[in-house]
Amino acid sequence: MRRLIQLIIIFFALTILVYNAKRIYSFQDQNNYNRMLNNTDLPPSLALTTFALGPLKAIIVDSLWWRAIQQQDQGEYFEALQLADWITKLQPTFSSVWAFHGWNMSYNIAHDFADEEDRWNWINHGIELLRDEGLKYNPGDKVIQHEIARIFYNRIGGNIDQGSEYFKNQWAFKMMQYFDSSSQQEIINLSNAAKNVDELKKRFGVEKYMQETLKQAIDVLDFKTNPPTRIPHQVELSTEKQKQAVVEIYYYHKRKKIESELKLDVARILFINTQYGPLDWRLHQAHTIYWAAEDNFEDFMKGGVNYSKIVRQSMIESFYEGKLFHDPVKNIISRTNNLEIIGRIHDYIEYLIENNFDSDIDSVHKKFLKNAVTILYNYNRNEEAKELFEHYKEHYLQKNPIDYESFIVKSIEGTLYSDGTGNINHHIESVLYQSFQWLDYGDYDRSNGHLNLAKLLWRRYQLKFENNPAKKLAPFSQIIEAVKTRYISEKNIKKDRLTRKLDQSKASKPKKVGIGSYKQGDHHDH
Repeated sequence: MRRLIQLIIIFFALTILVYNAKRIYSFQDQNNYNRMLNNTDLPPSLALTTFALGPLKAIIVDSLWWRAIQQQDQGEYFEALQLADWITKLQPTFSSVWAFHGWNMSYNIAHDFADEEDRWNWINHGIELLRDEGLKYNPGDKVIQHEIARIFYNRIGGNIDQGSEYFKNQWAFKMMQYFDSSSQQEIINLSNAAKNVDELKKRFGVEKYMQETLKQAIDVLDFKTNPPTRIPHQVELSTEKQKQAVVEIYYYHKRKKIESELKLDVARILFINTQYGPLDWRLHQAHTIYWAAEDNFEDFMKGGVNYSKIVRQSMIESFYEGKLFHDPVKNIISRTNNLEIIGRIHDYIEYLIENNFDSDIDSVHKKFLKNAVTILYNYNRNEEAKELFEHYKEHYLQKNPIDYESFIVKSIEGTLYSDGTGNINHHIESVLYQSFQWLDYGDYDRSNGHLNLAKLLWRRYQLKFENNPAKKLAPFSQIIEAVKTRYISEKNIKKDRLTRKLDQSKASKPKKVGIGSYKQGDHHDH
């Protein structure tokens, strides 16, 4: 009986193969086969395989998919990886397999490697597979886009791996090849850049500049030989035209590179920056939001996951460490507070509360407002801090009223007992920022007082987690250097000026205020 069943199956398979062979021959005669090969959406080998298998393809895909899930459950991740690769080649529009494929790379296979660099490579492979291949055959597919967002959010930005700091930095180093300062103006310039060469040549001064540089055997559009810079070549052209032409070419190249290599739509980058930012596109939070954000609130709910939470948390993470500073000498990256996003976070959470209220969102809102008030105060942005405090008081302090200054003191005290590295770190940075501000004003006592407070916060926290290296902060010297770089950049002052004042501050002695000098009997009755 078993042998009879086997013969029937073999006969059935041979019948299908013969049928497919006739189809191929027929298609070749009618030139349909050539038309299939000319389909730009599919590579020729894939088009041939897809057509040749015919009705068998669905059976094979189902079998491979079932086997891949089985191997996944058994922990045979590399075997599942191979099967998923076959399935995506046989059925490139099966978005769930693409999502599985990228997830398996970024989580399971990456987890099997002890070295941080190896883990990062697999995480990055997962992102590139989904972004460059999955979306190529499934443009705009939400399943694939959301899986990319989750890799950025959990695998790079999350704390599920002790190498998360390394992953964040590696992504930042990579993005520094595409974005300069990632300011709002840079994003606007990218959005206004020419979309193609014909459009570029019509921009002010560009074609004339290209003609003049060609006289010197320089092709400014040969980006491999002549990578664009903001410095114009010396040509016989007005300074204004030179500068404008160089800017146009520079941002055209940047835009082309971002859209072709990162598969990011510059128009959408500007939209996300305006709606959810400003964001630093050299950091992972911006990319999480790019792939997770939706136009309609209902679209955030996909596959049992509320992706508005991922967007919300990424915005809040950007507030804590969403601004990048790079020390080119030591090649060290530091991430610090993005204060400009506070208003946008507040508005977005209010929107979520109105549309989909739950206790979790309310709790997140309360914590965010509390921290934001203290941070703004420490950055000497008192008016904004008070405005936010009034909102906090109205919503969360009706039963336990407290004044503004008492709230600040209590909040800073609570920081000492915090378990979150992000929470304590941004408090330390904001106190150090105040220290540099007072230093710049020439008030060395206040400057050193804030410096001592920052050291105290850092020391107490490090001591608390002495036996938990994963929760420890960066060295204090590294934190203070990052804040110093930020202060110089934001205040647009010379580094030498602050260095001189630092030396003066170290040499100065604290002023005596006469505590305890008042002796009994020294007063006079009037």
